[in-house]
Amino acid sequence: PVIHAVPAKACLDSDDCRKGMTCTAKCLGDNACITGCFAKYGNDAMTGFLDCTVEQNSCVKIAILPAGPFEAPPPPVAPLEKFDPSSLQGDWYKVLGWNSRYDCFDCQKNAFDARSPKHLAVDVEFAMPRPGKNRADSYPLKLSESMDFDYVFENGKLVRHARSVGHLFGLTFWENWSVIGQNAPGDDEWKFVYYTGKTTQNTYEGAFVYSRTPELPASAKRQVESIARQAGIDPKSFCLVRNDPKTCDVPSAAAEPQEQLNRIQRGLFVGAATAAEDANFEDPPLPAAAAATSRASSRSWLDRAIDDLSEYLEDPKQTATWLFNQQVKVPSDFFLTEEGTTP
Repeated sequence: PVIHAVPAKACLDSDDCRKGMTCTAKCLGDNACITGCFAKYGNDAMTGFLDCTVEQNSCVKIAILPAGPFEAPPPPVAPLEKFDPSSLQGDWYKVLGWNSRYDCFDCQKNAFDARSPKHLAVDVEFAMPRPGKNRADSYPLKLSESMDFDYVFENGKLVRHARSVGHLFGLTFWENWSVIGQNAPGDDEWKFVYYTGKTTQNTYEGAFVYSRTPELPASAKRQVESIARQAGIDPKSFCLVRNDPKTCDVPSAAAEPQEQLNRIQRGLFVGAATAAEDANFEDPPLPAAAAATSRASSRSWLDRAIDDLSEYLEDPKQTATWLFNQQVKVPSDFFLTEEGTTP
């Protein structure tokens, strides 16, 4: 259909989008593998193509679950009975995460804006490490969520604070949120959130800790550890979300000029388009130094061609393994204080 022409052409014109779609097809529905494909090749063209073909027009049939919000089992510990949604207003960092597939990527900043007492808009920012031949780049992502605090009770007990809905990687997701811990009045601010989620492909659960600062305040560590244990979560299973300048100020692969991209990101025919478009195109004579540069460029072109071929033939699960290996677990002494750990 005509409605597909623009996103389809944008994907065909994008080397990374073509490779990314090939990569995801080879994952055969493995969500961790698909996440690795987005980390390596994701861009606006790939997102637009998936948005168009998967949910907007249902050209690609991948749904195995019905669309829409869902009722999940209660959280492992009771949500806070007296929780004020307005306390989320403003900027927060995710500093600790539990589910490596959803909670542990870099540079996570969430901005909450109350549109009404029980409705919040959430702007989400995070970054995925992108493998490079000589160095790792960063693939920054932004999305928006809509969150409604509906306070669901079962048998007289609170089991959920809120529902949220958002869109990422061509799929809508629905989540149930429960705040199971927070700072005492006057202390450094933090929130401990447990959630369950769903797309039309899978269900999942996770937990994370918000802080107003890029790292968890030392004053919060004992309480966070205690809540995690009450929820049946081993505190040592948490990841540390890297929000430091060294990680978050790395060059953005999505924003770099084409001539600055490393070989793993560049297209097969970079530099050859002019000649391809003009059958009478001839290179002018080159000085000796320029000729040497041209020969080096030819070798680089061949290298890029070999790289591109290897990427089309690669096992996408290797990228996923690399991606999740970049995450950092909390060190063994992370929750230690002067008084020691909690019992």
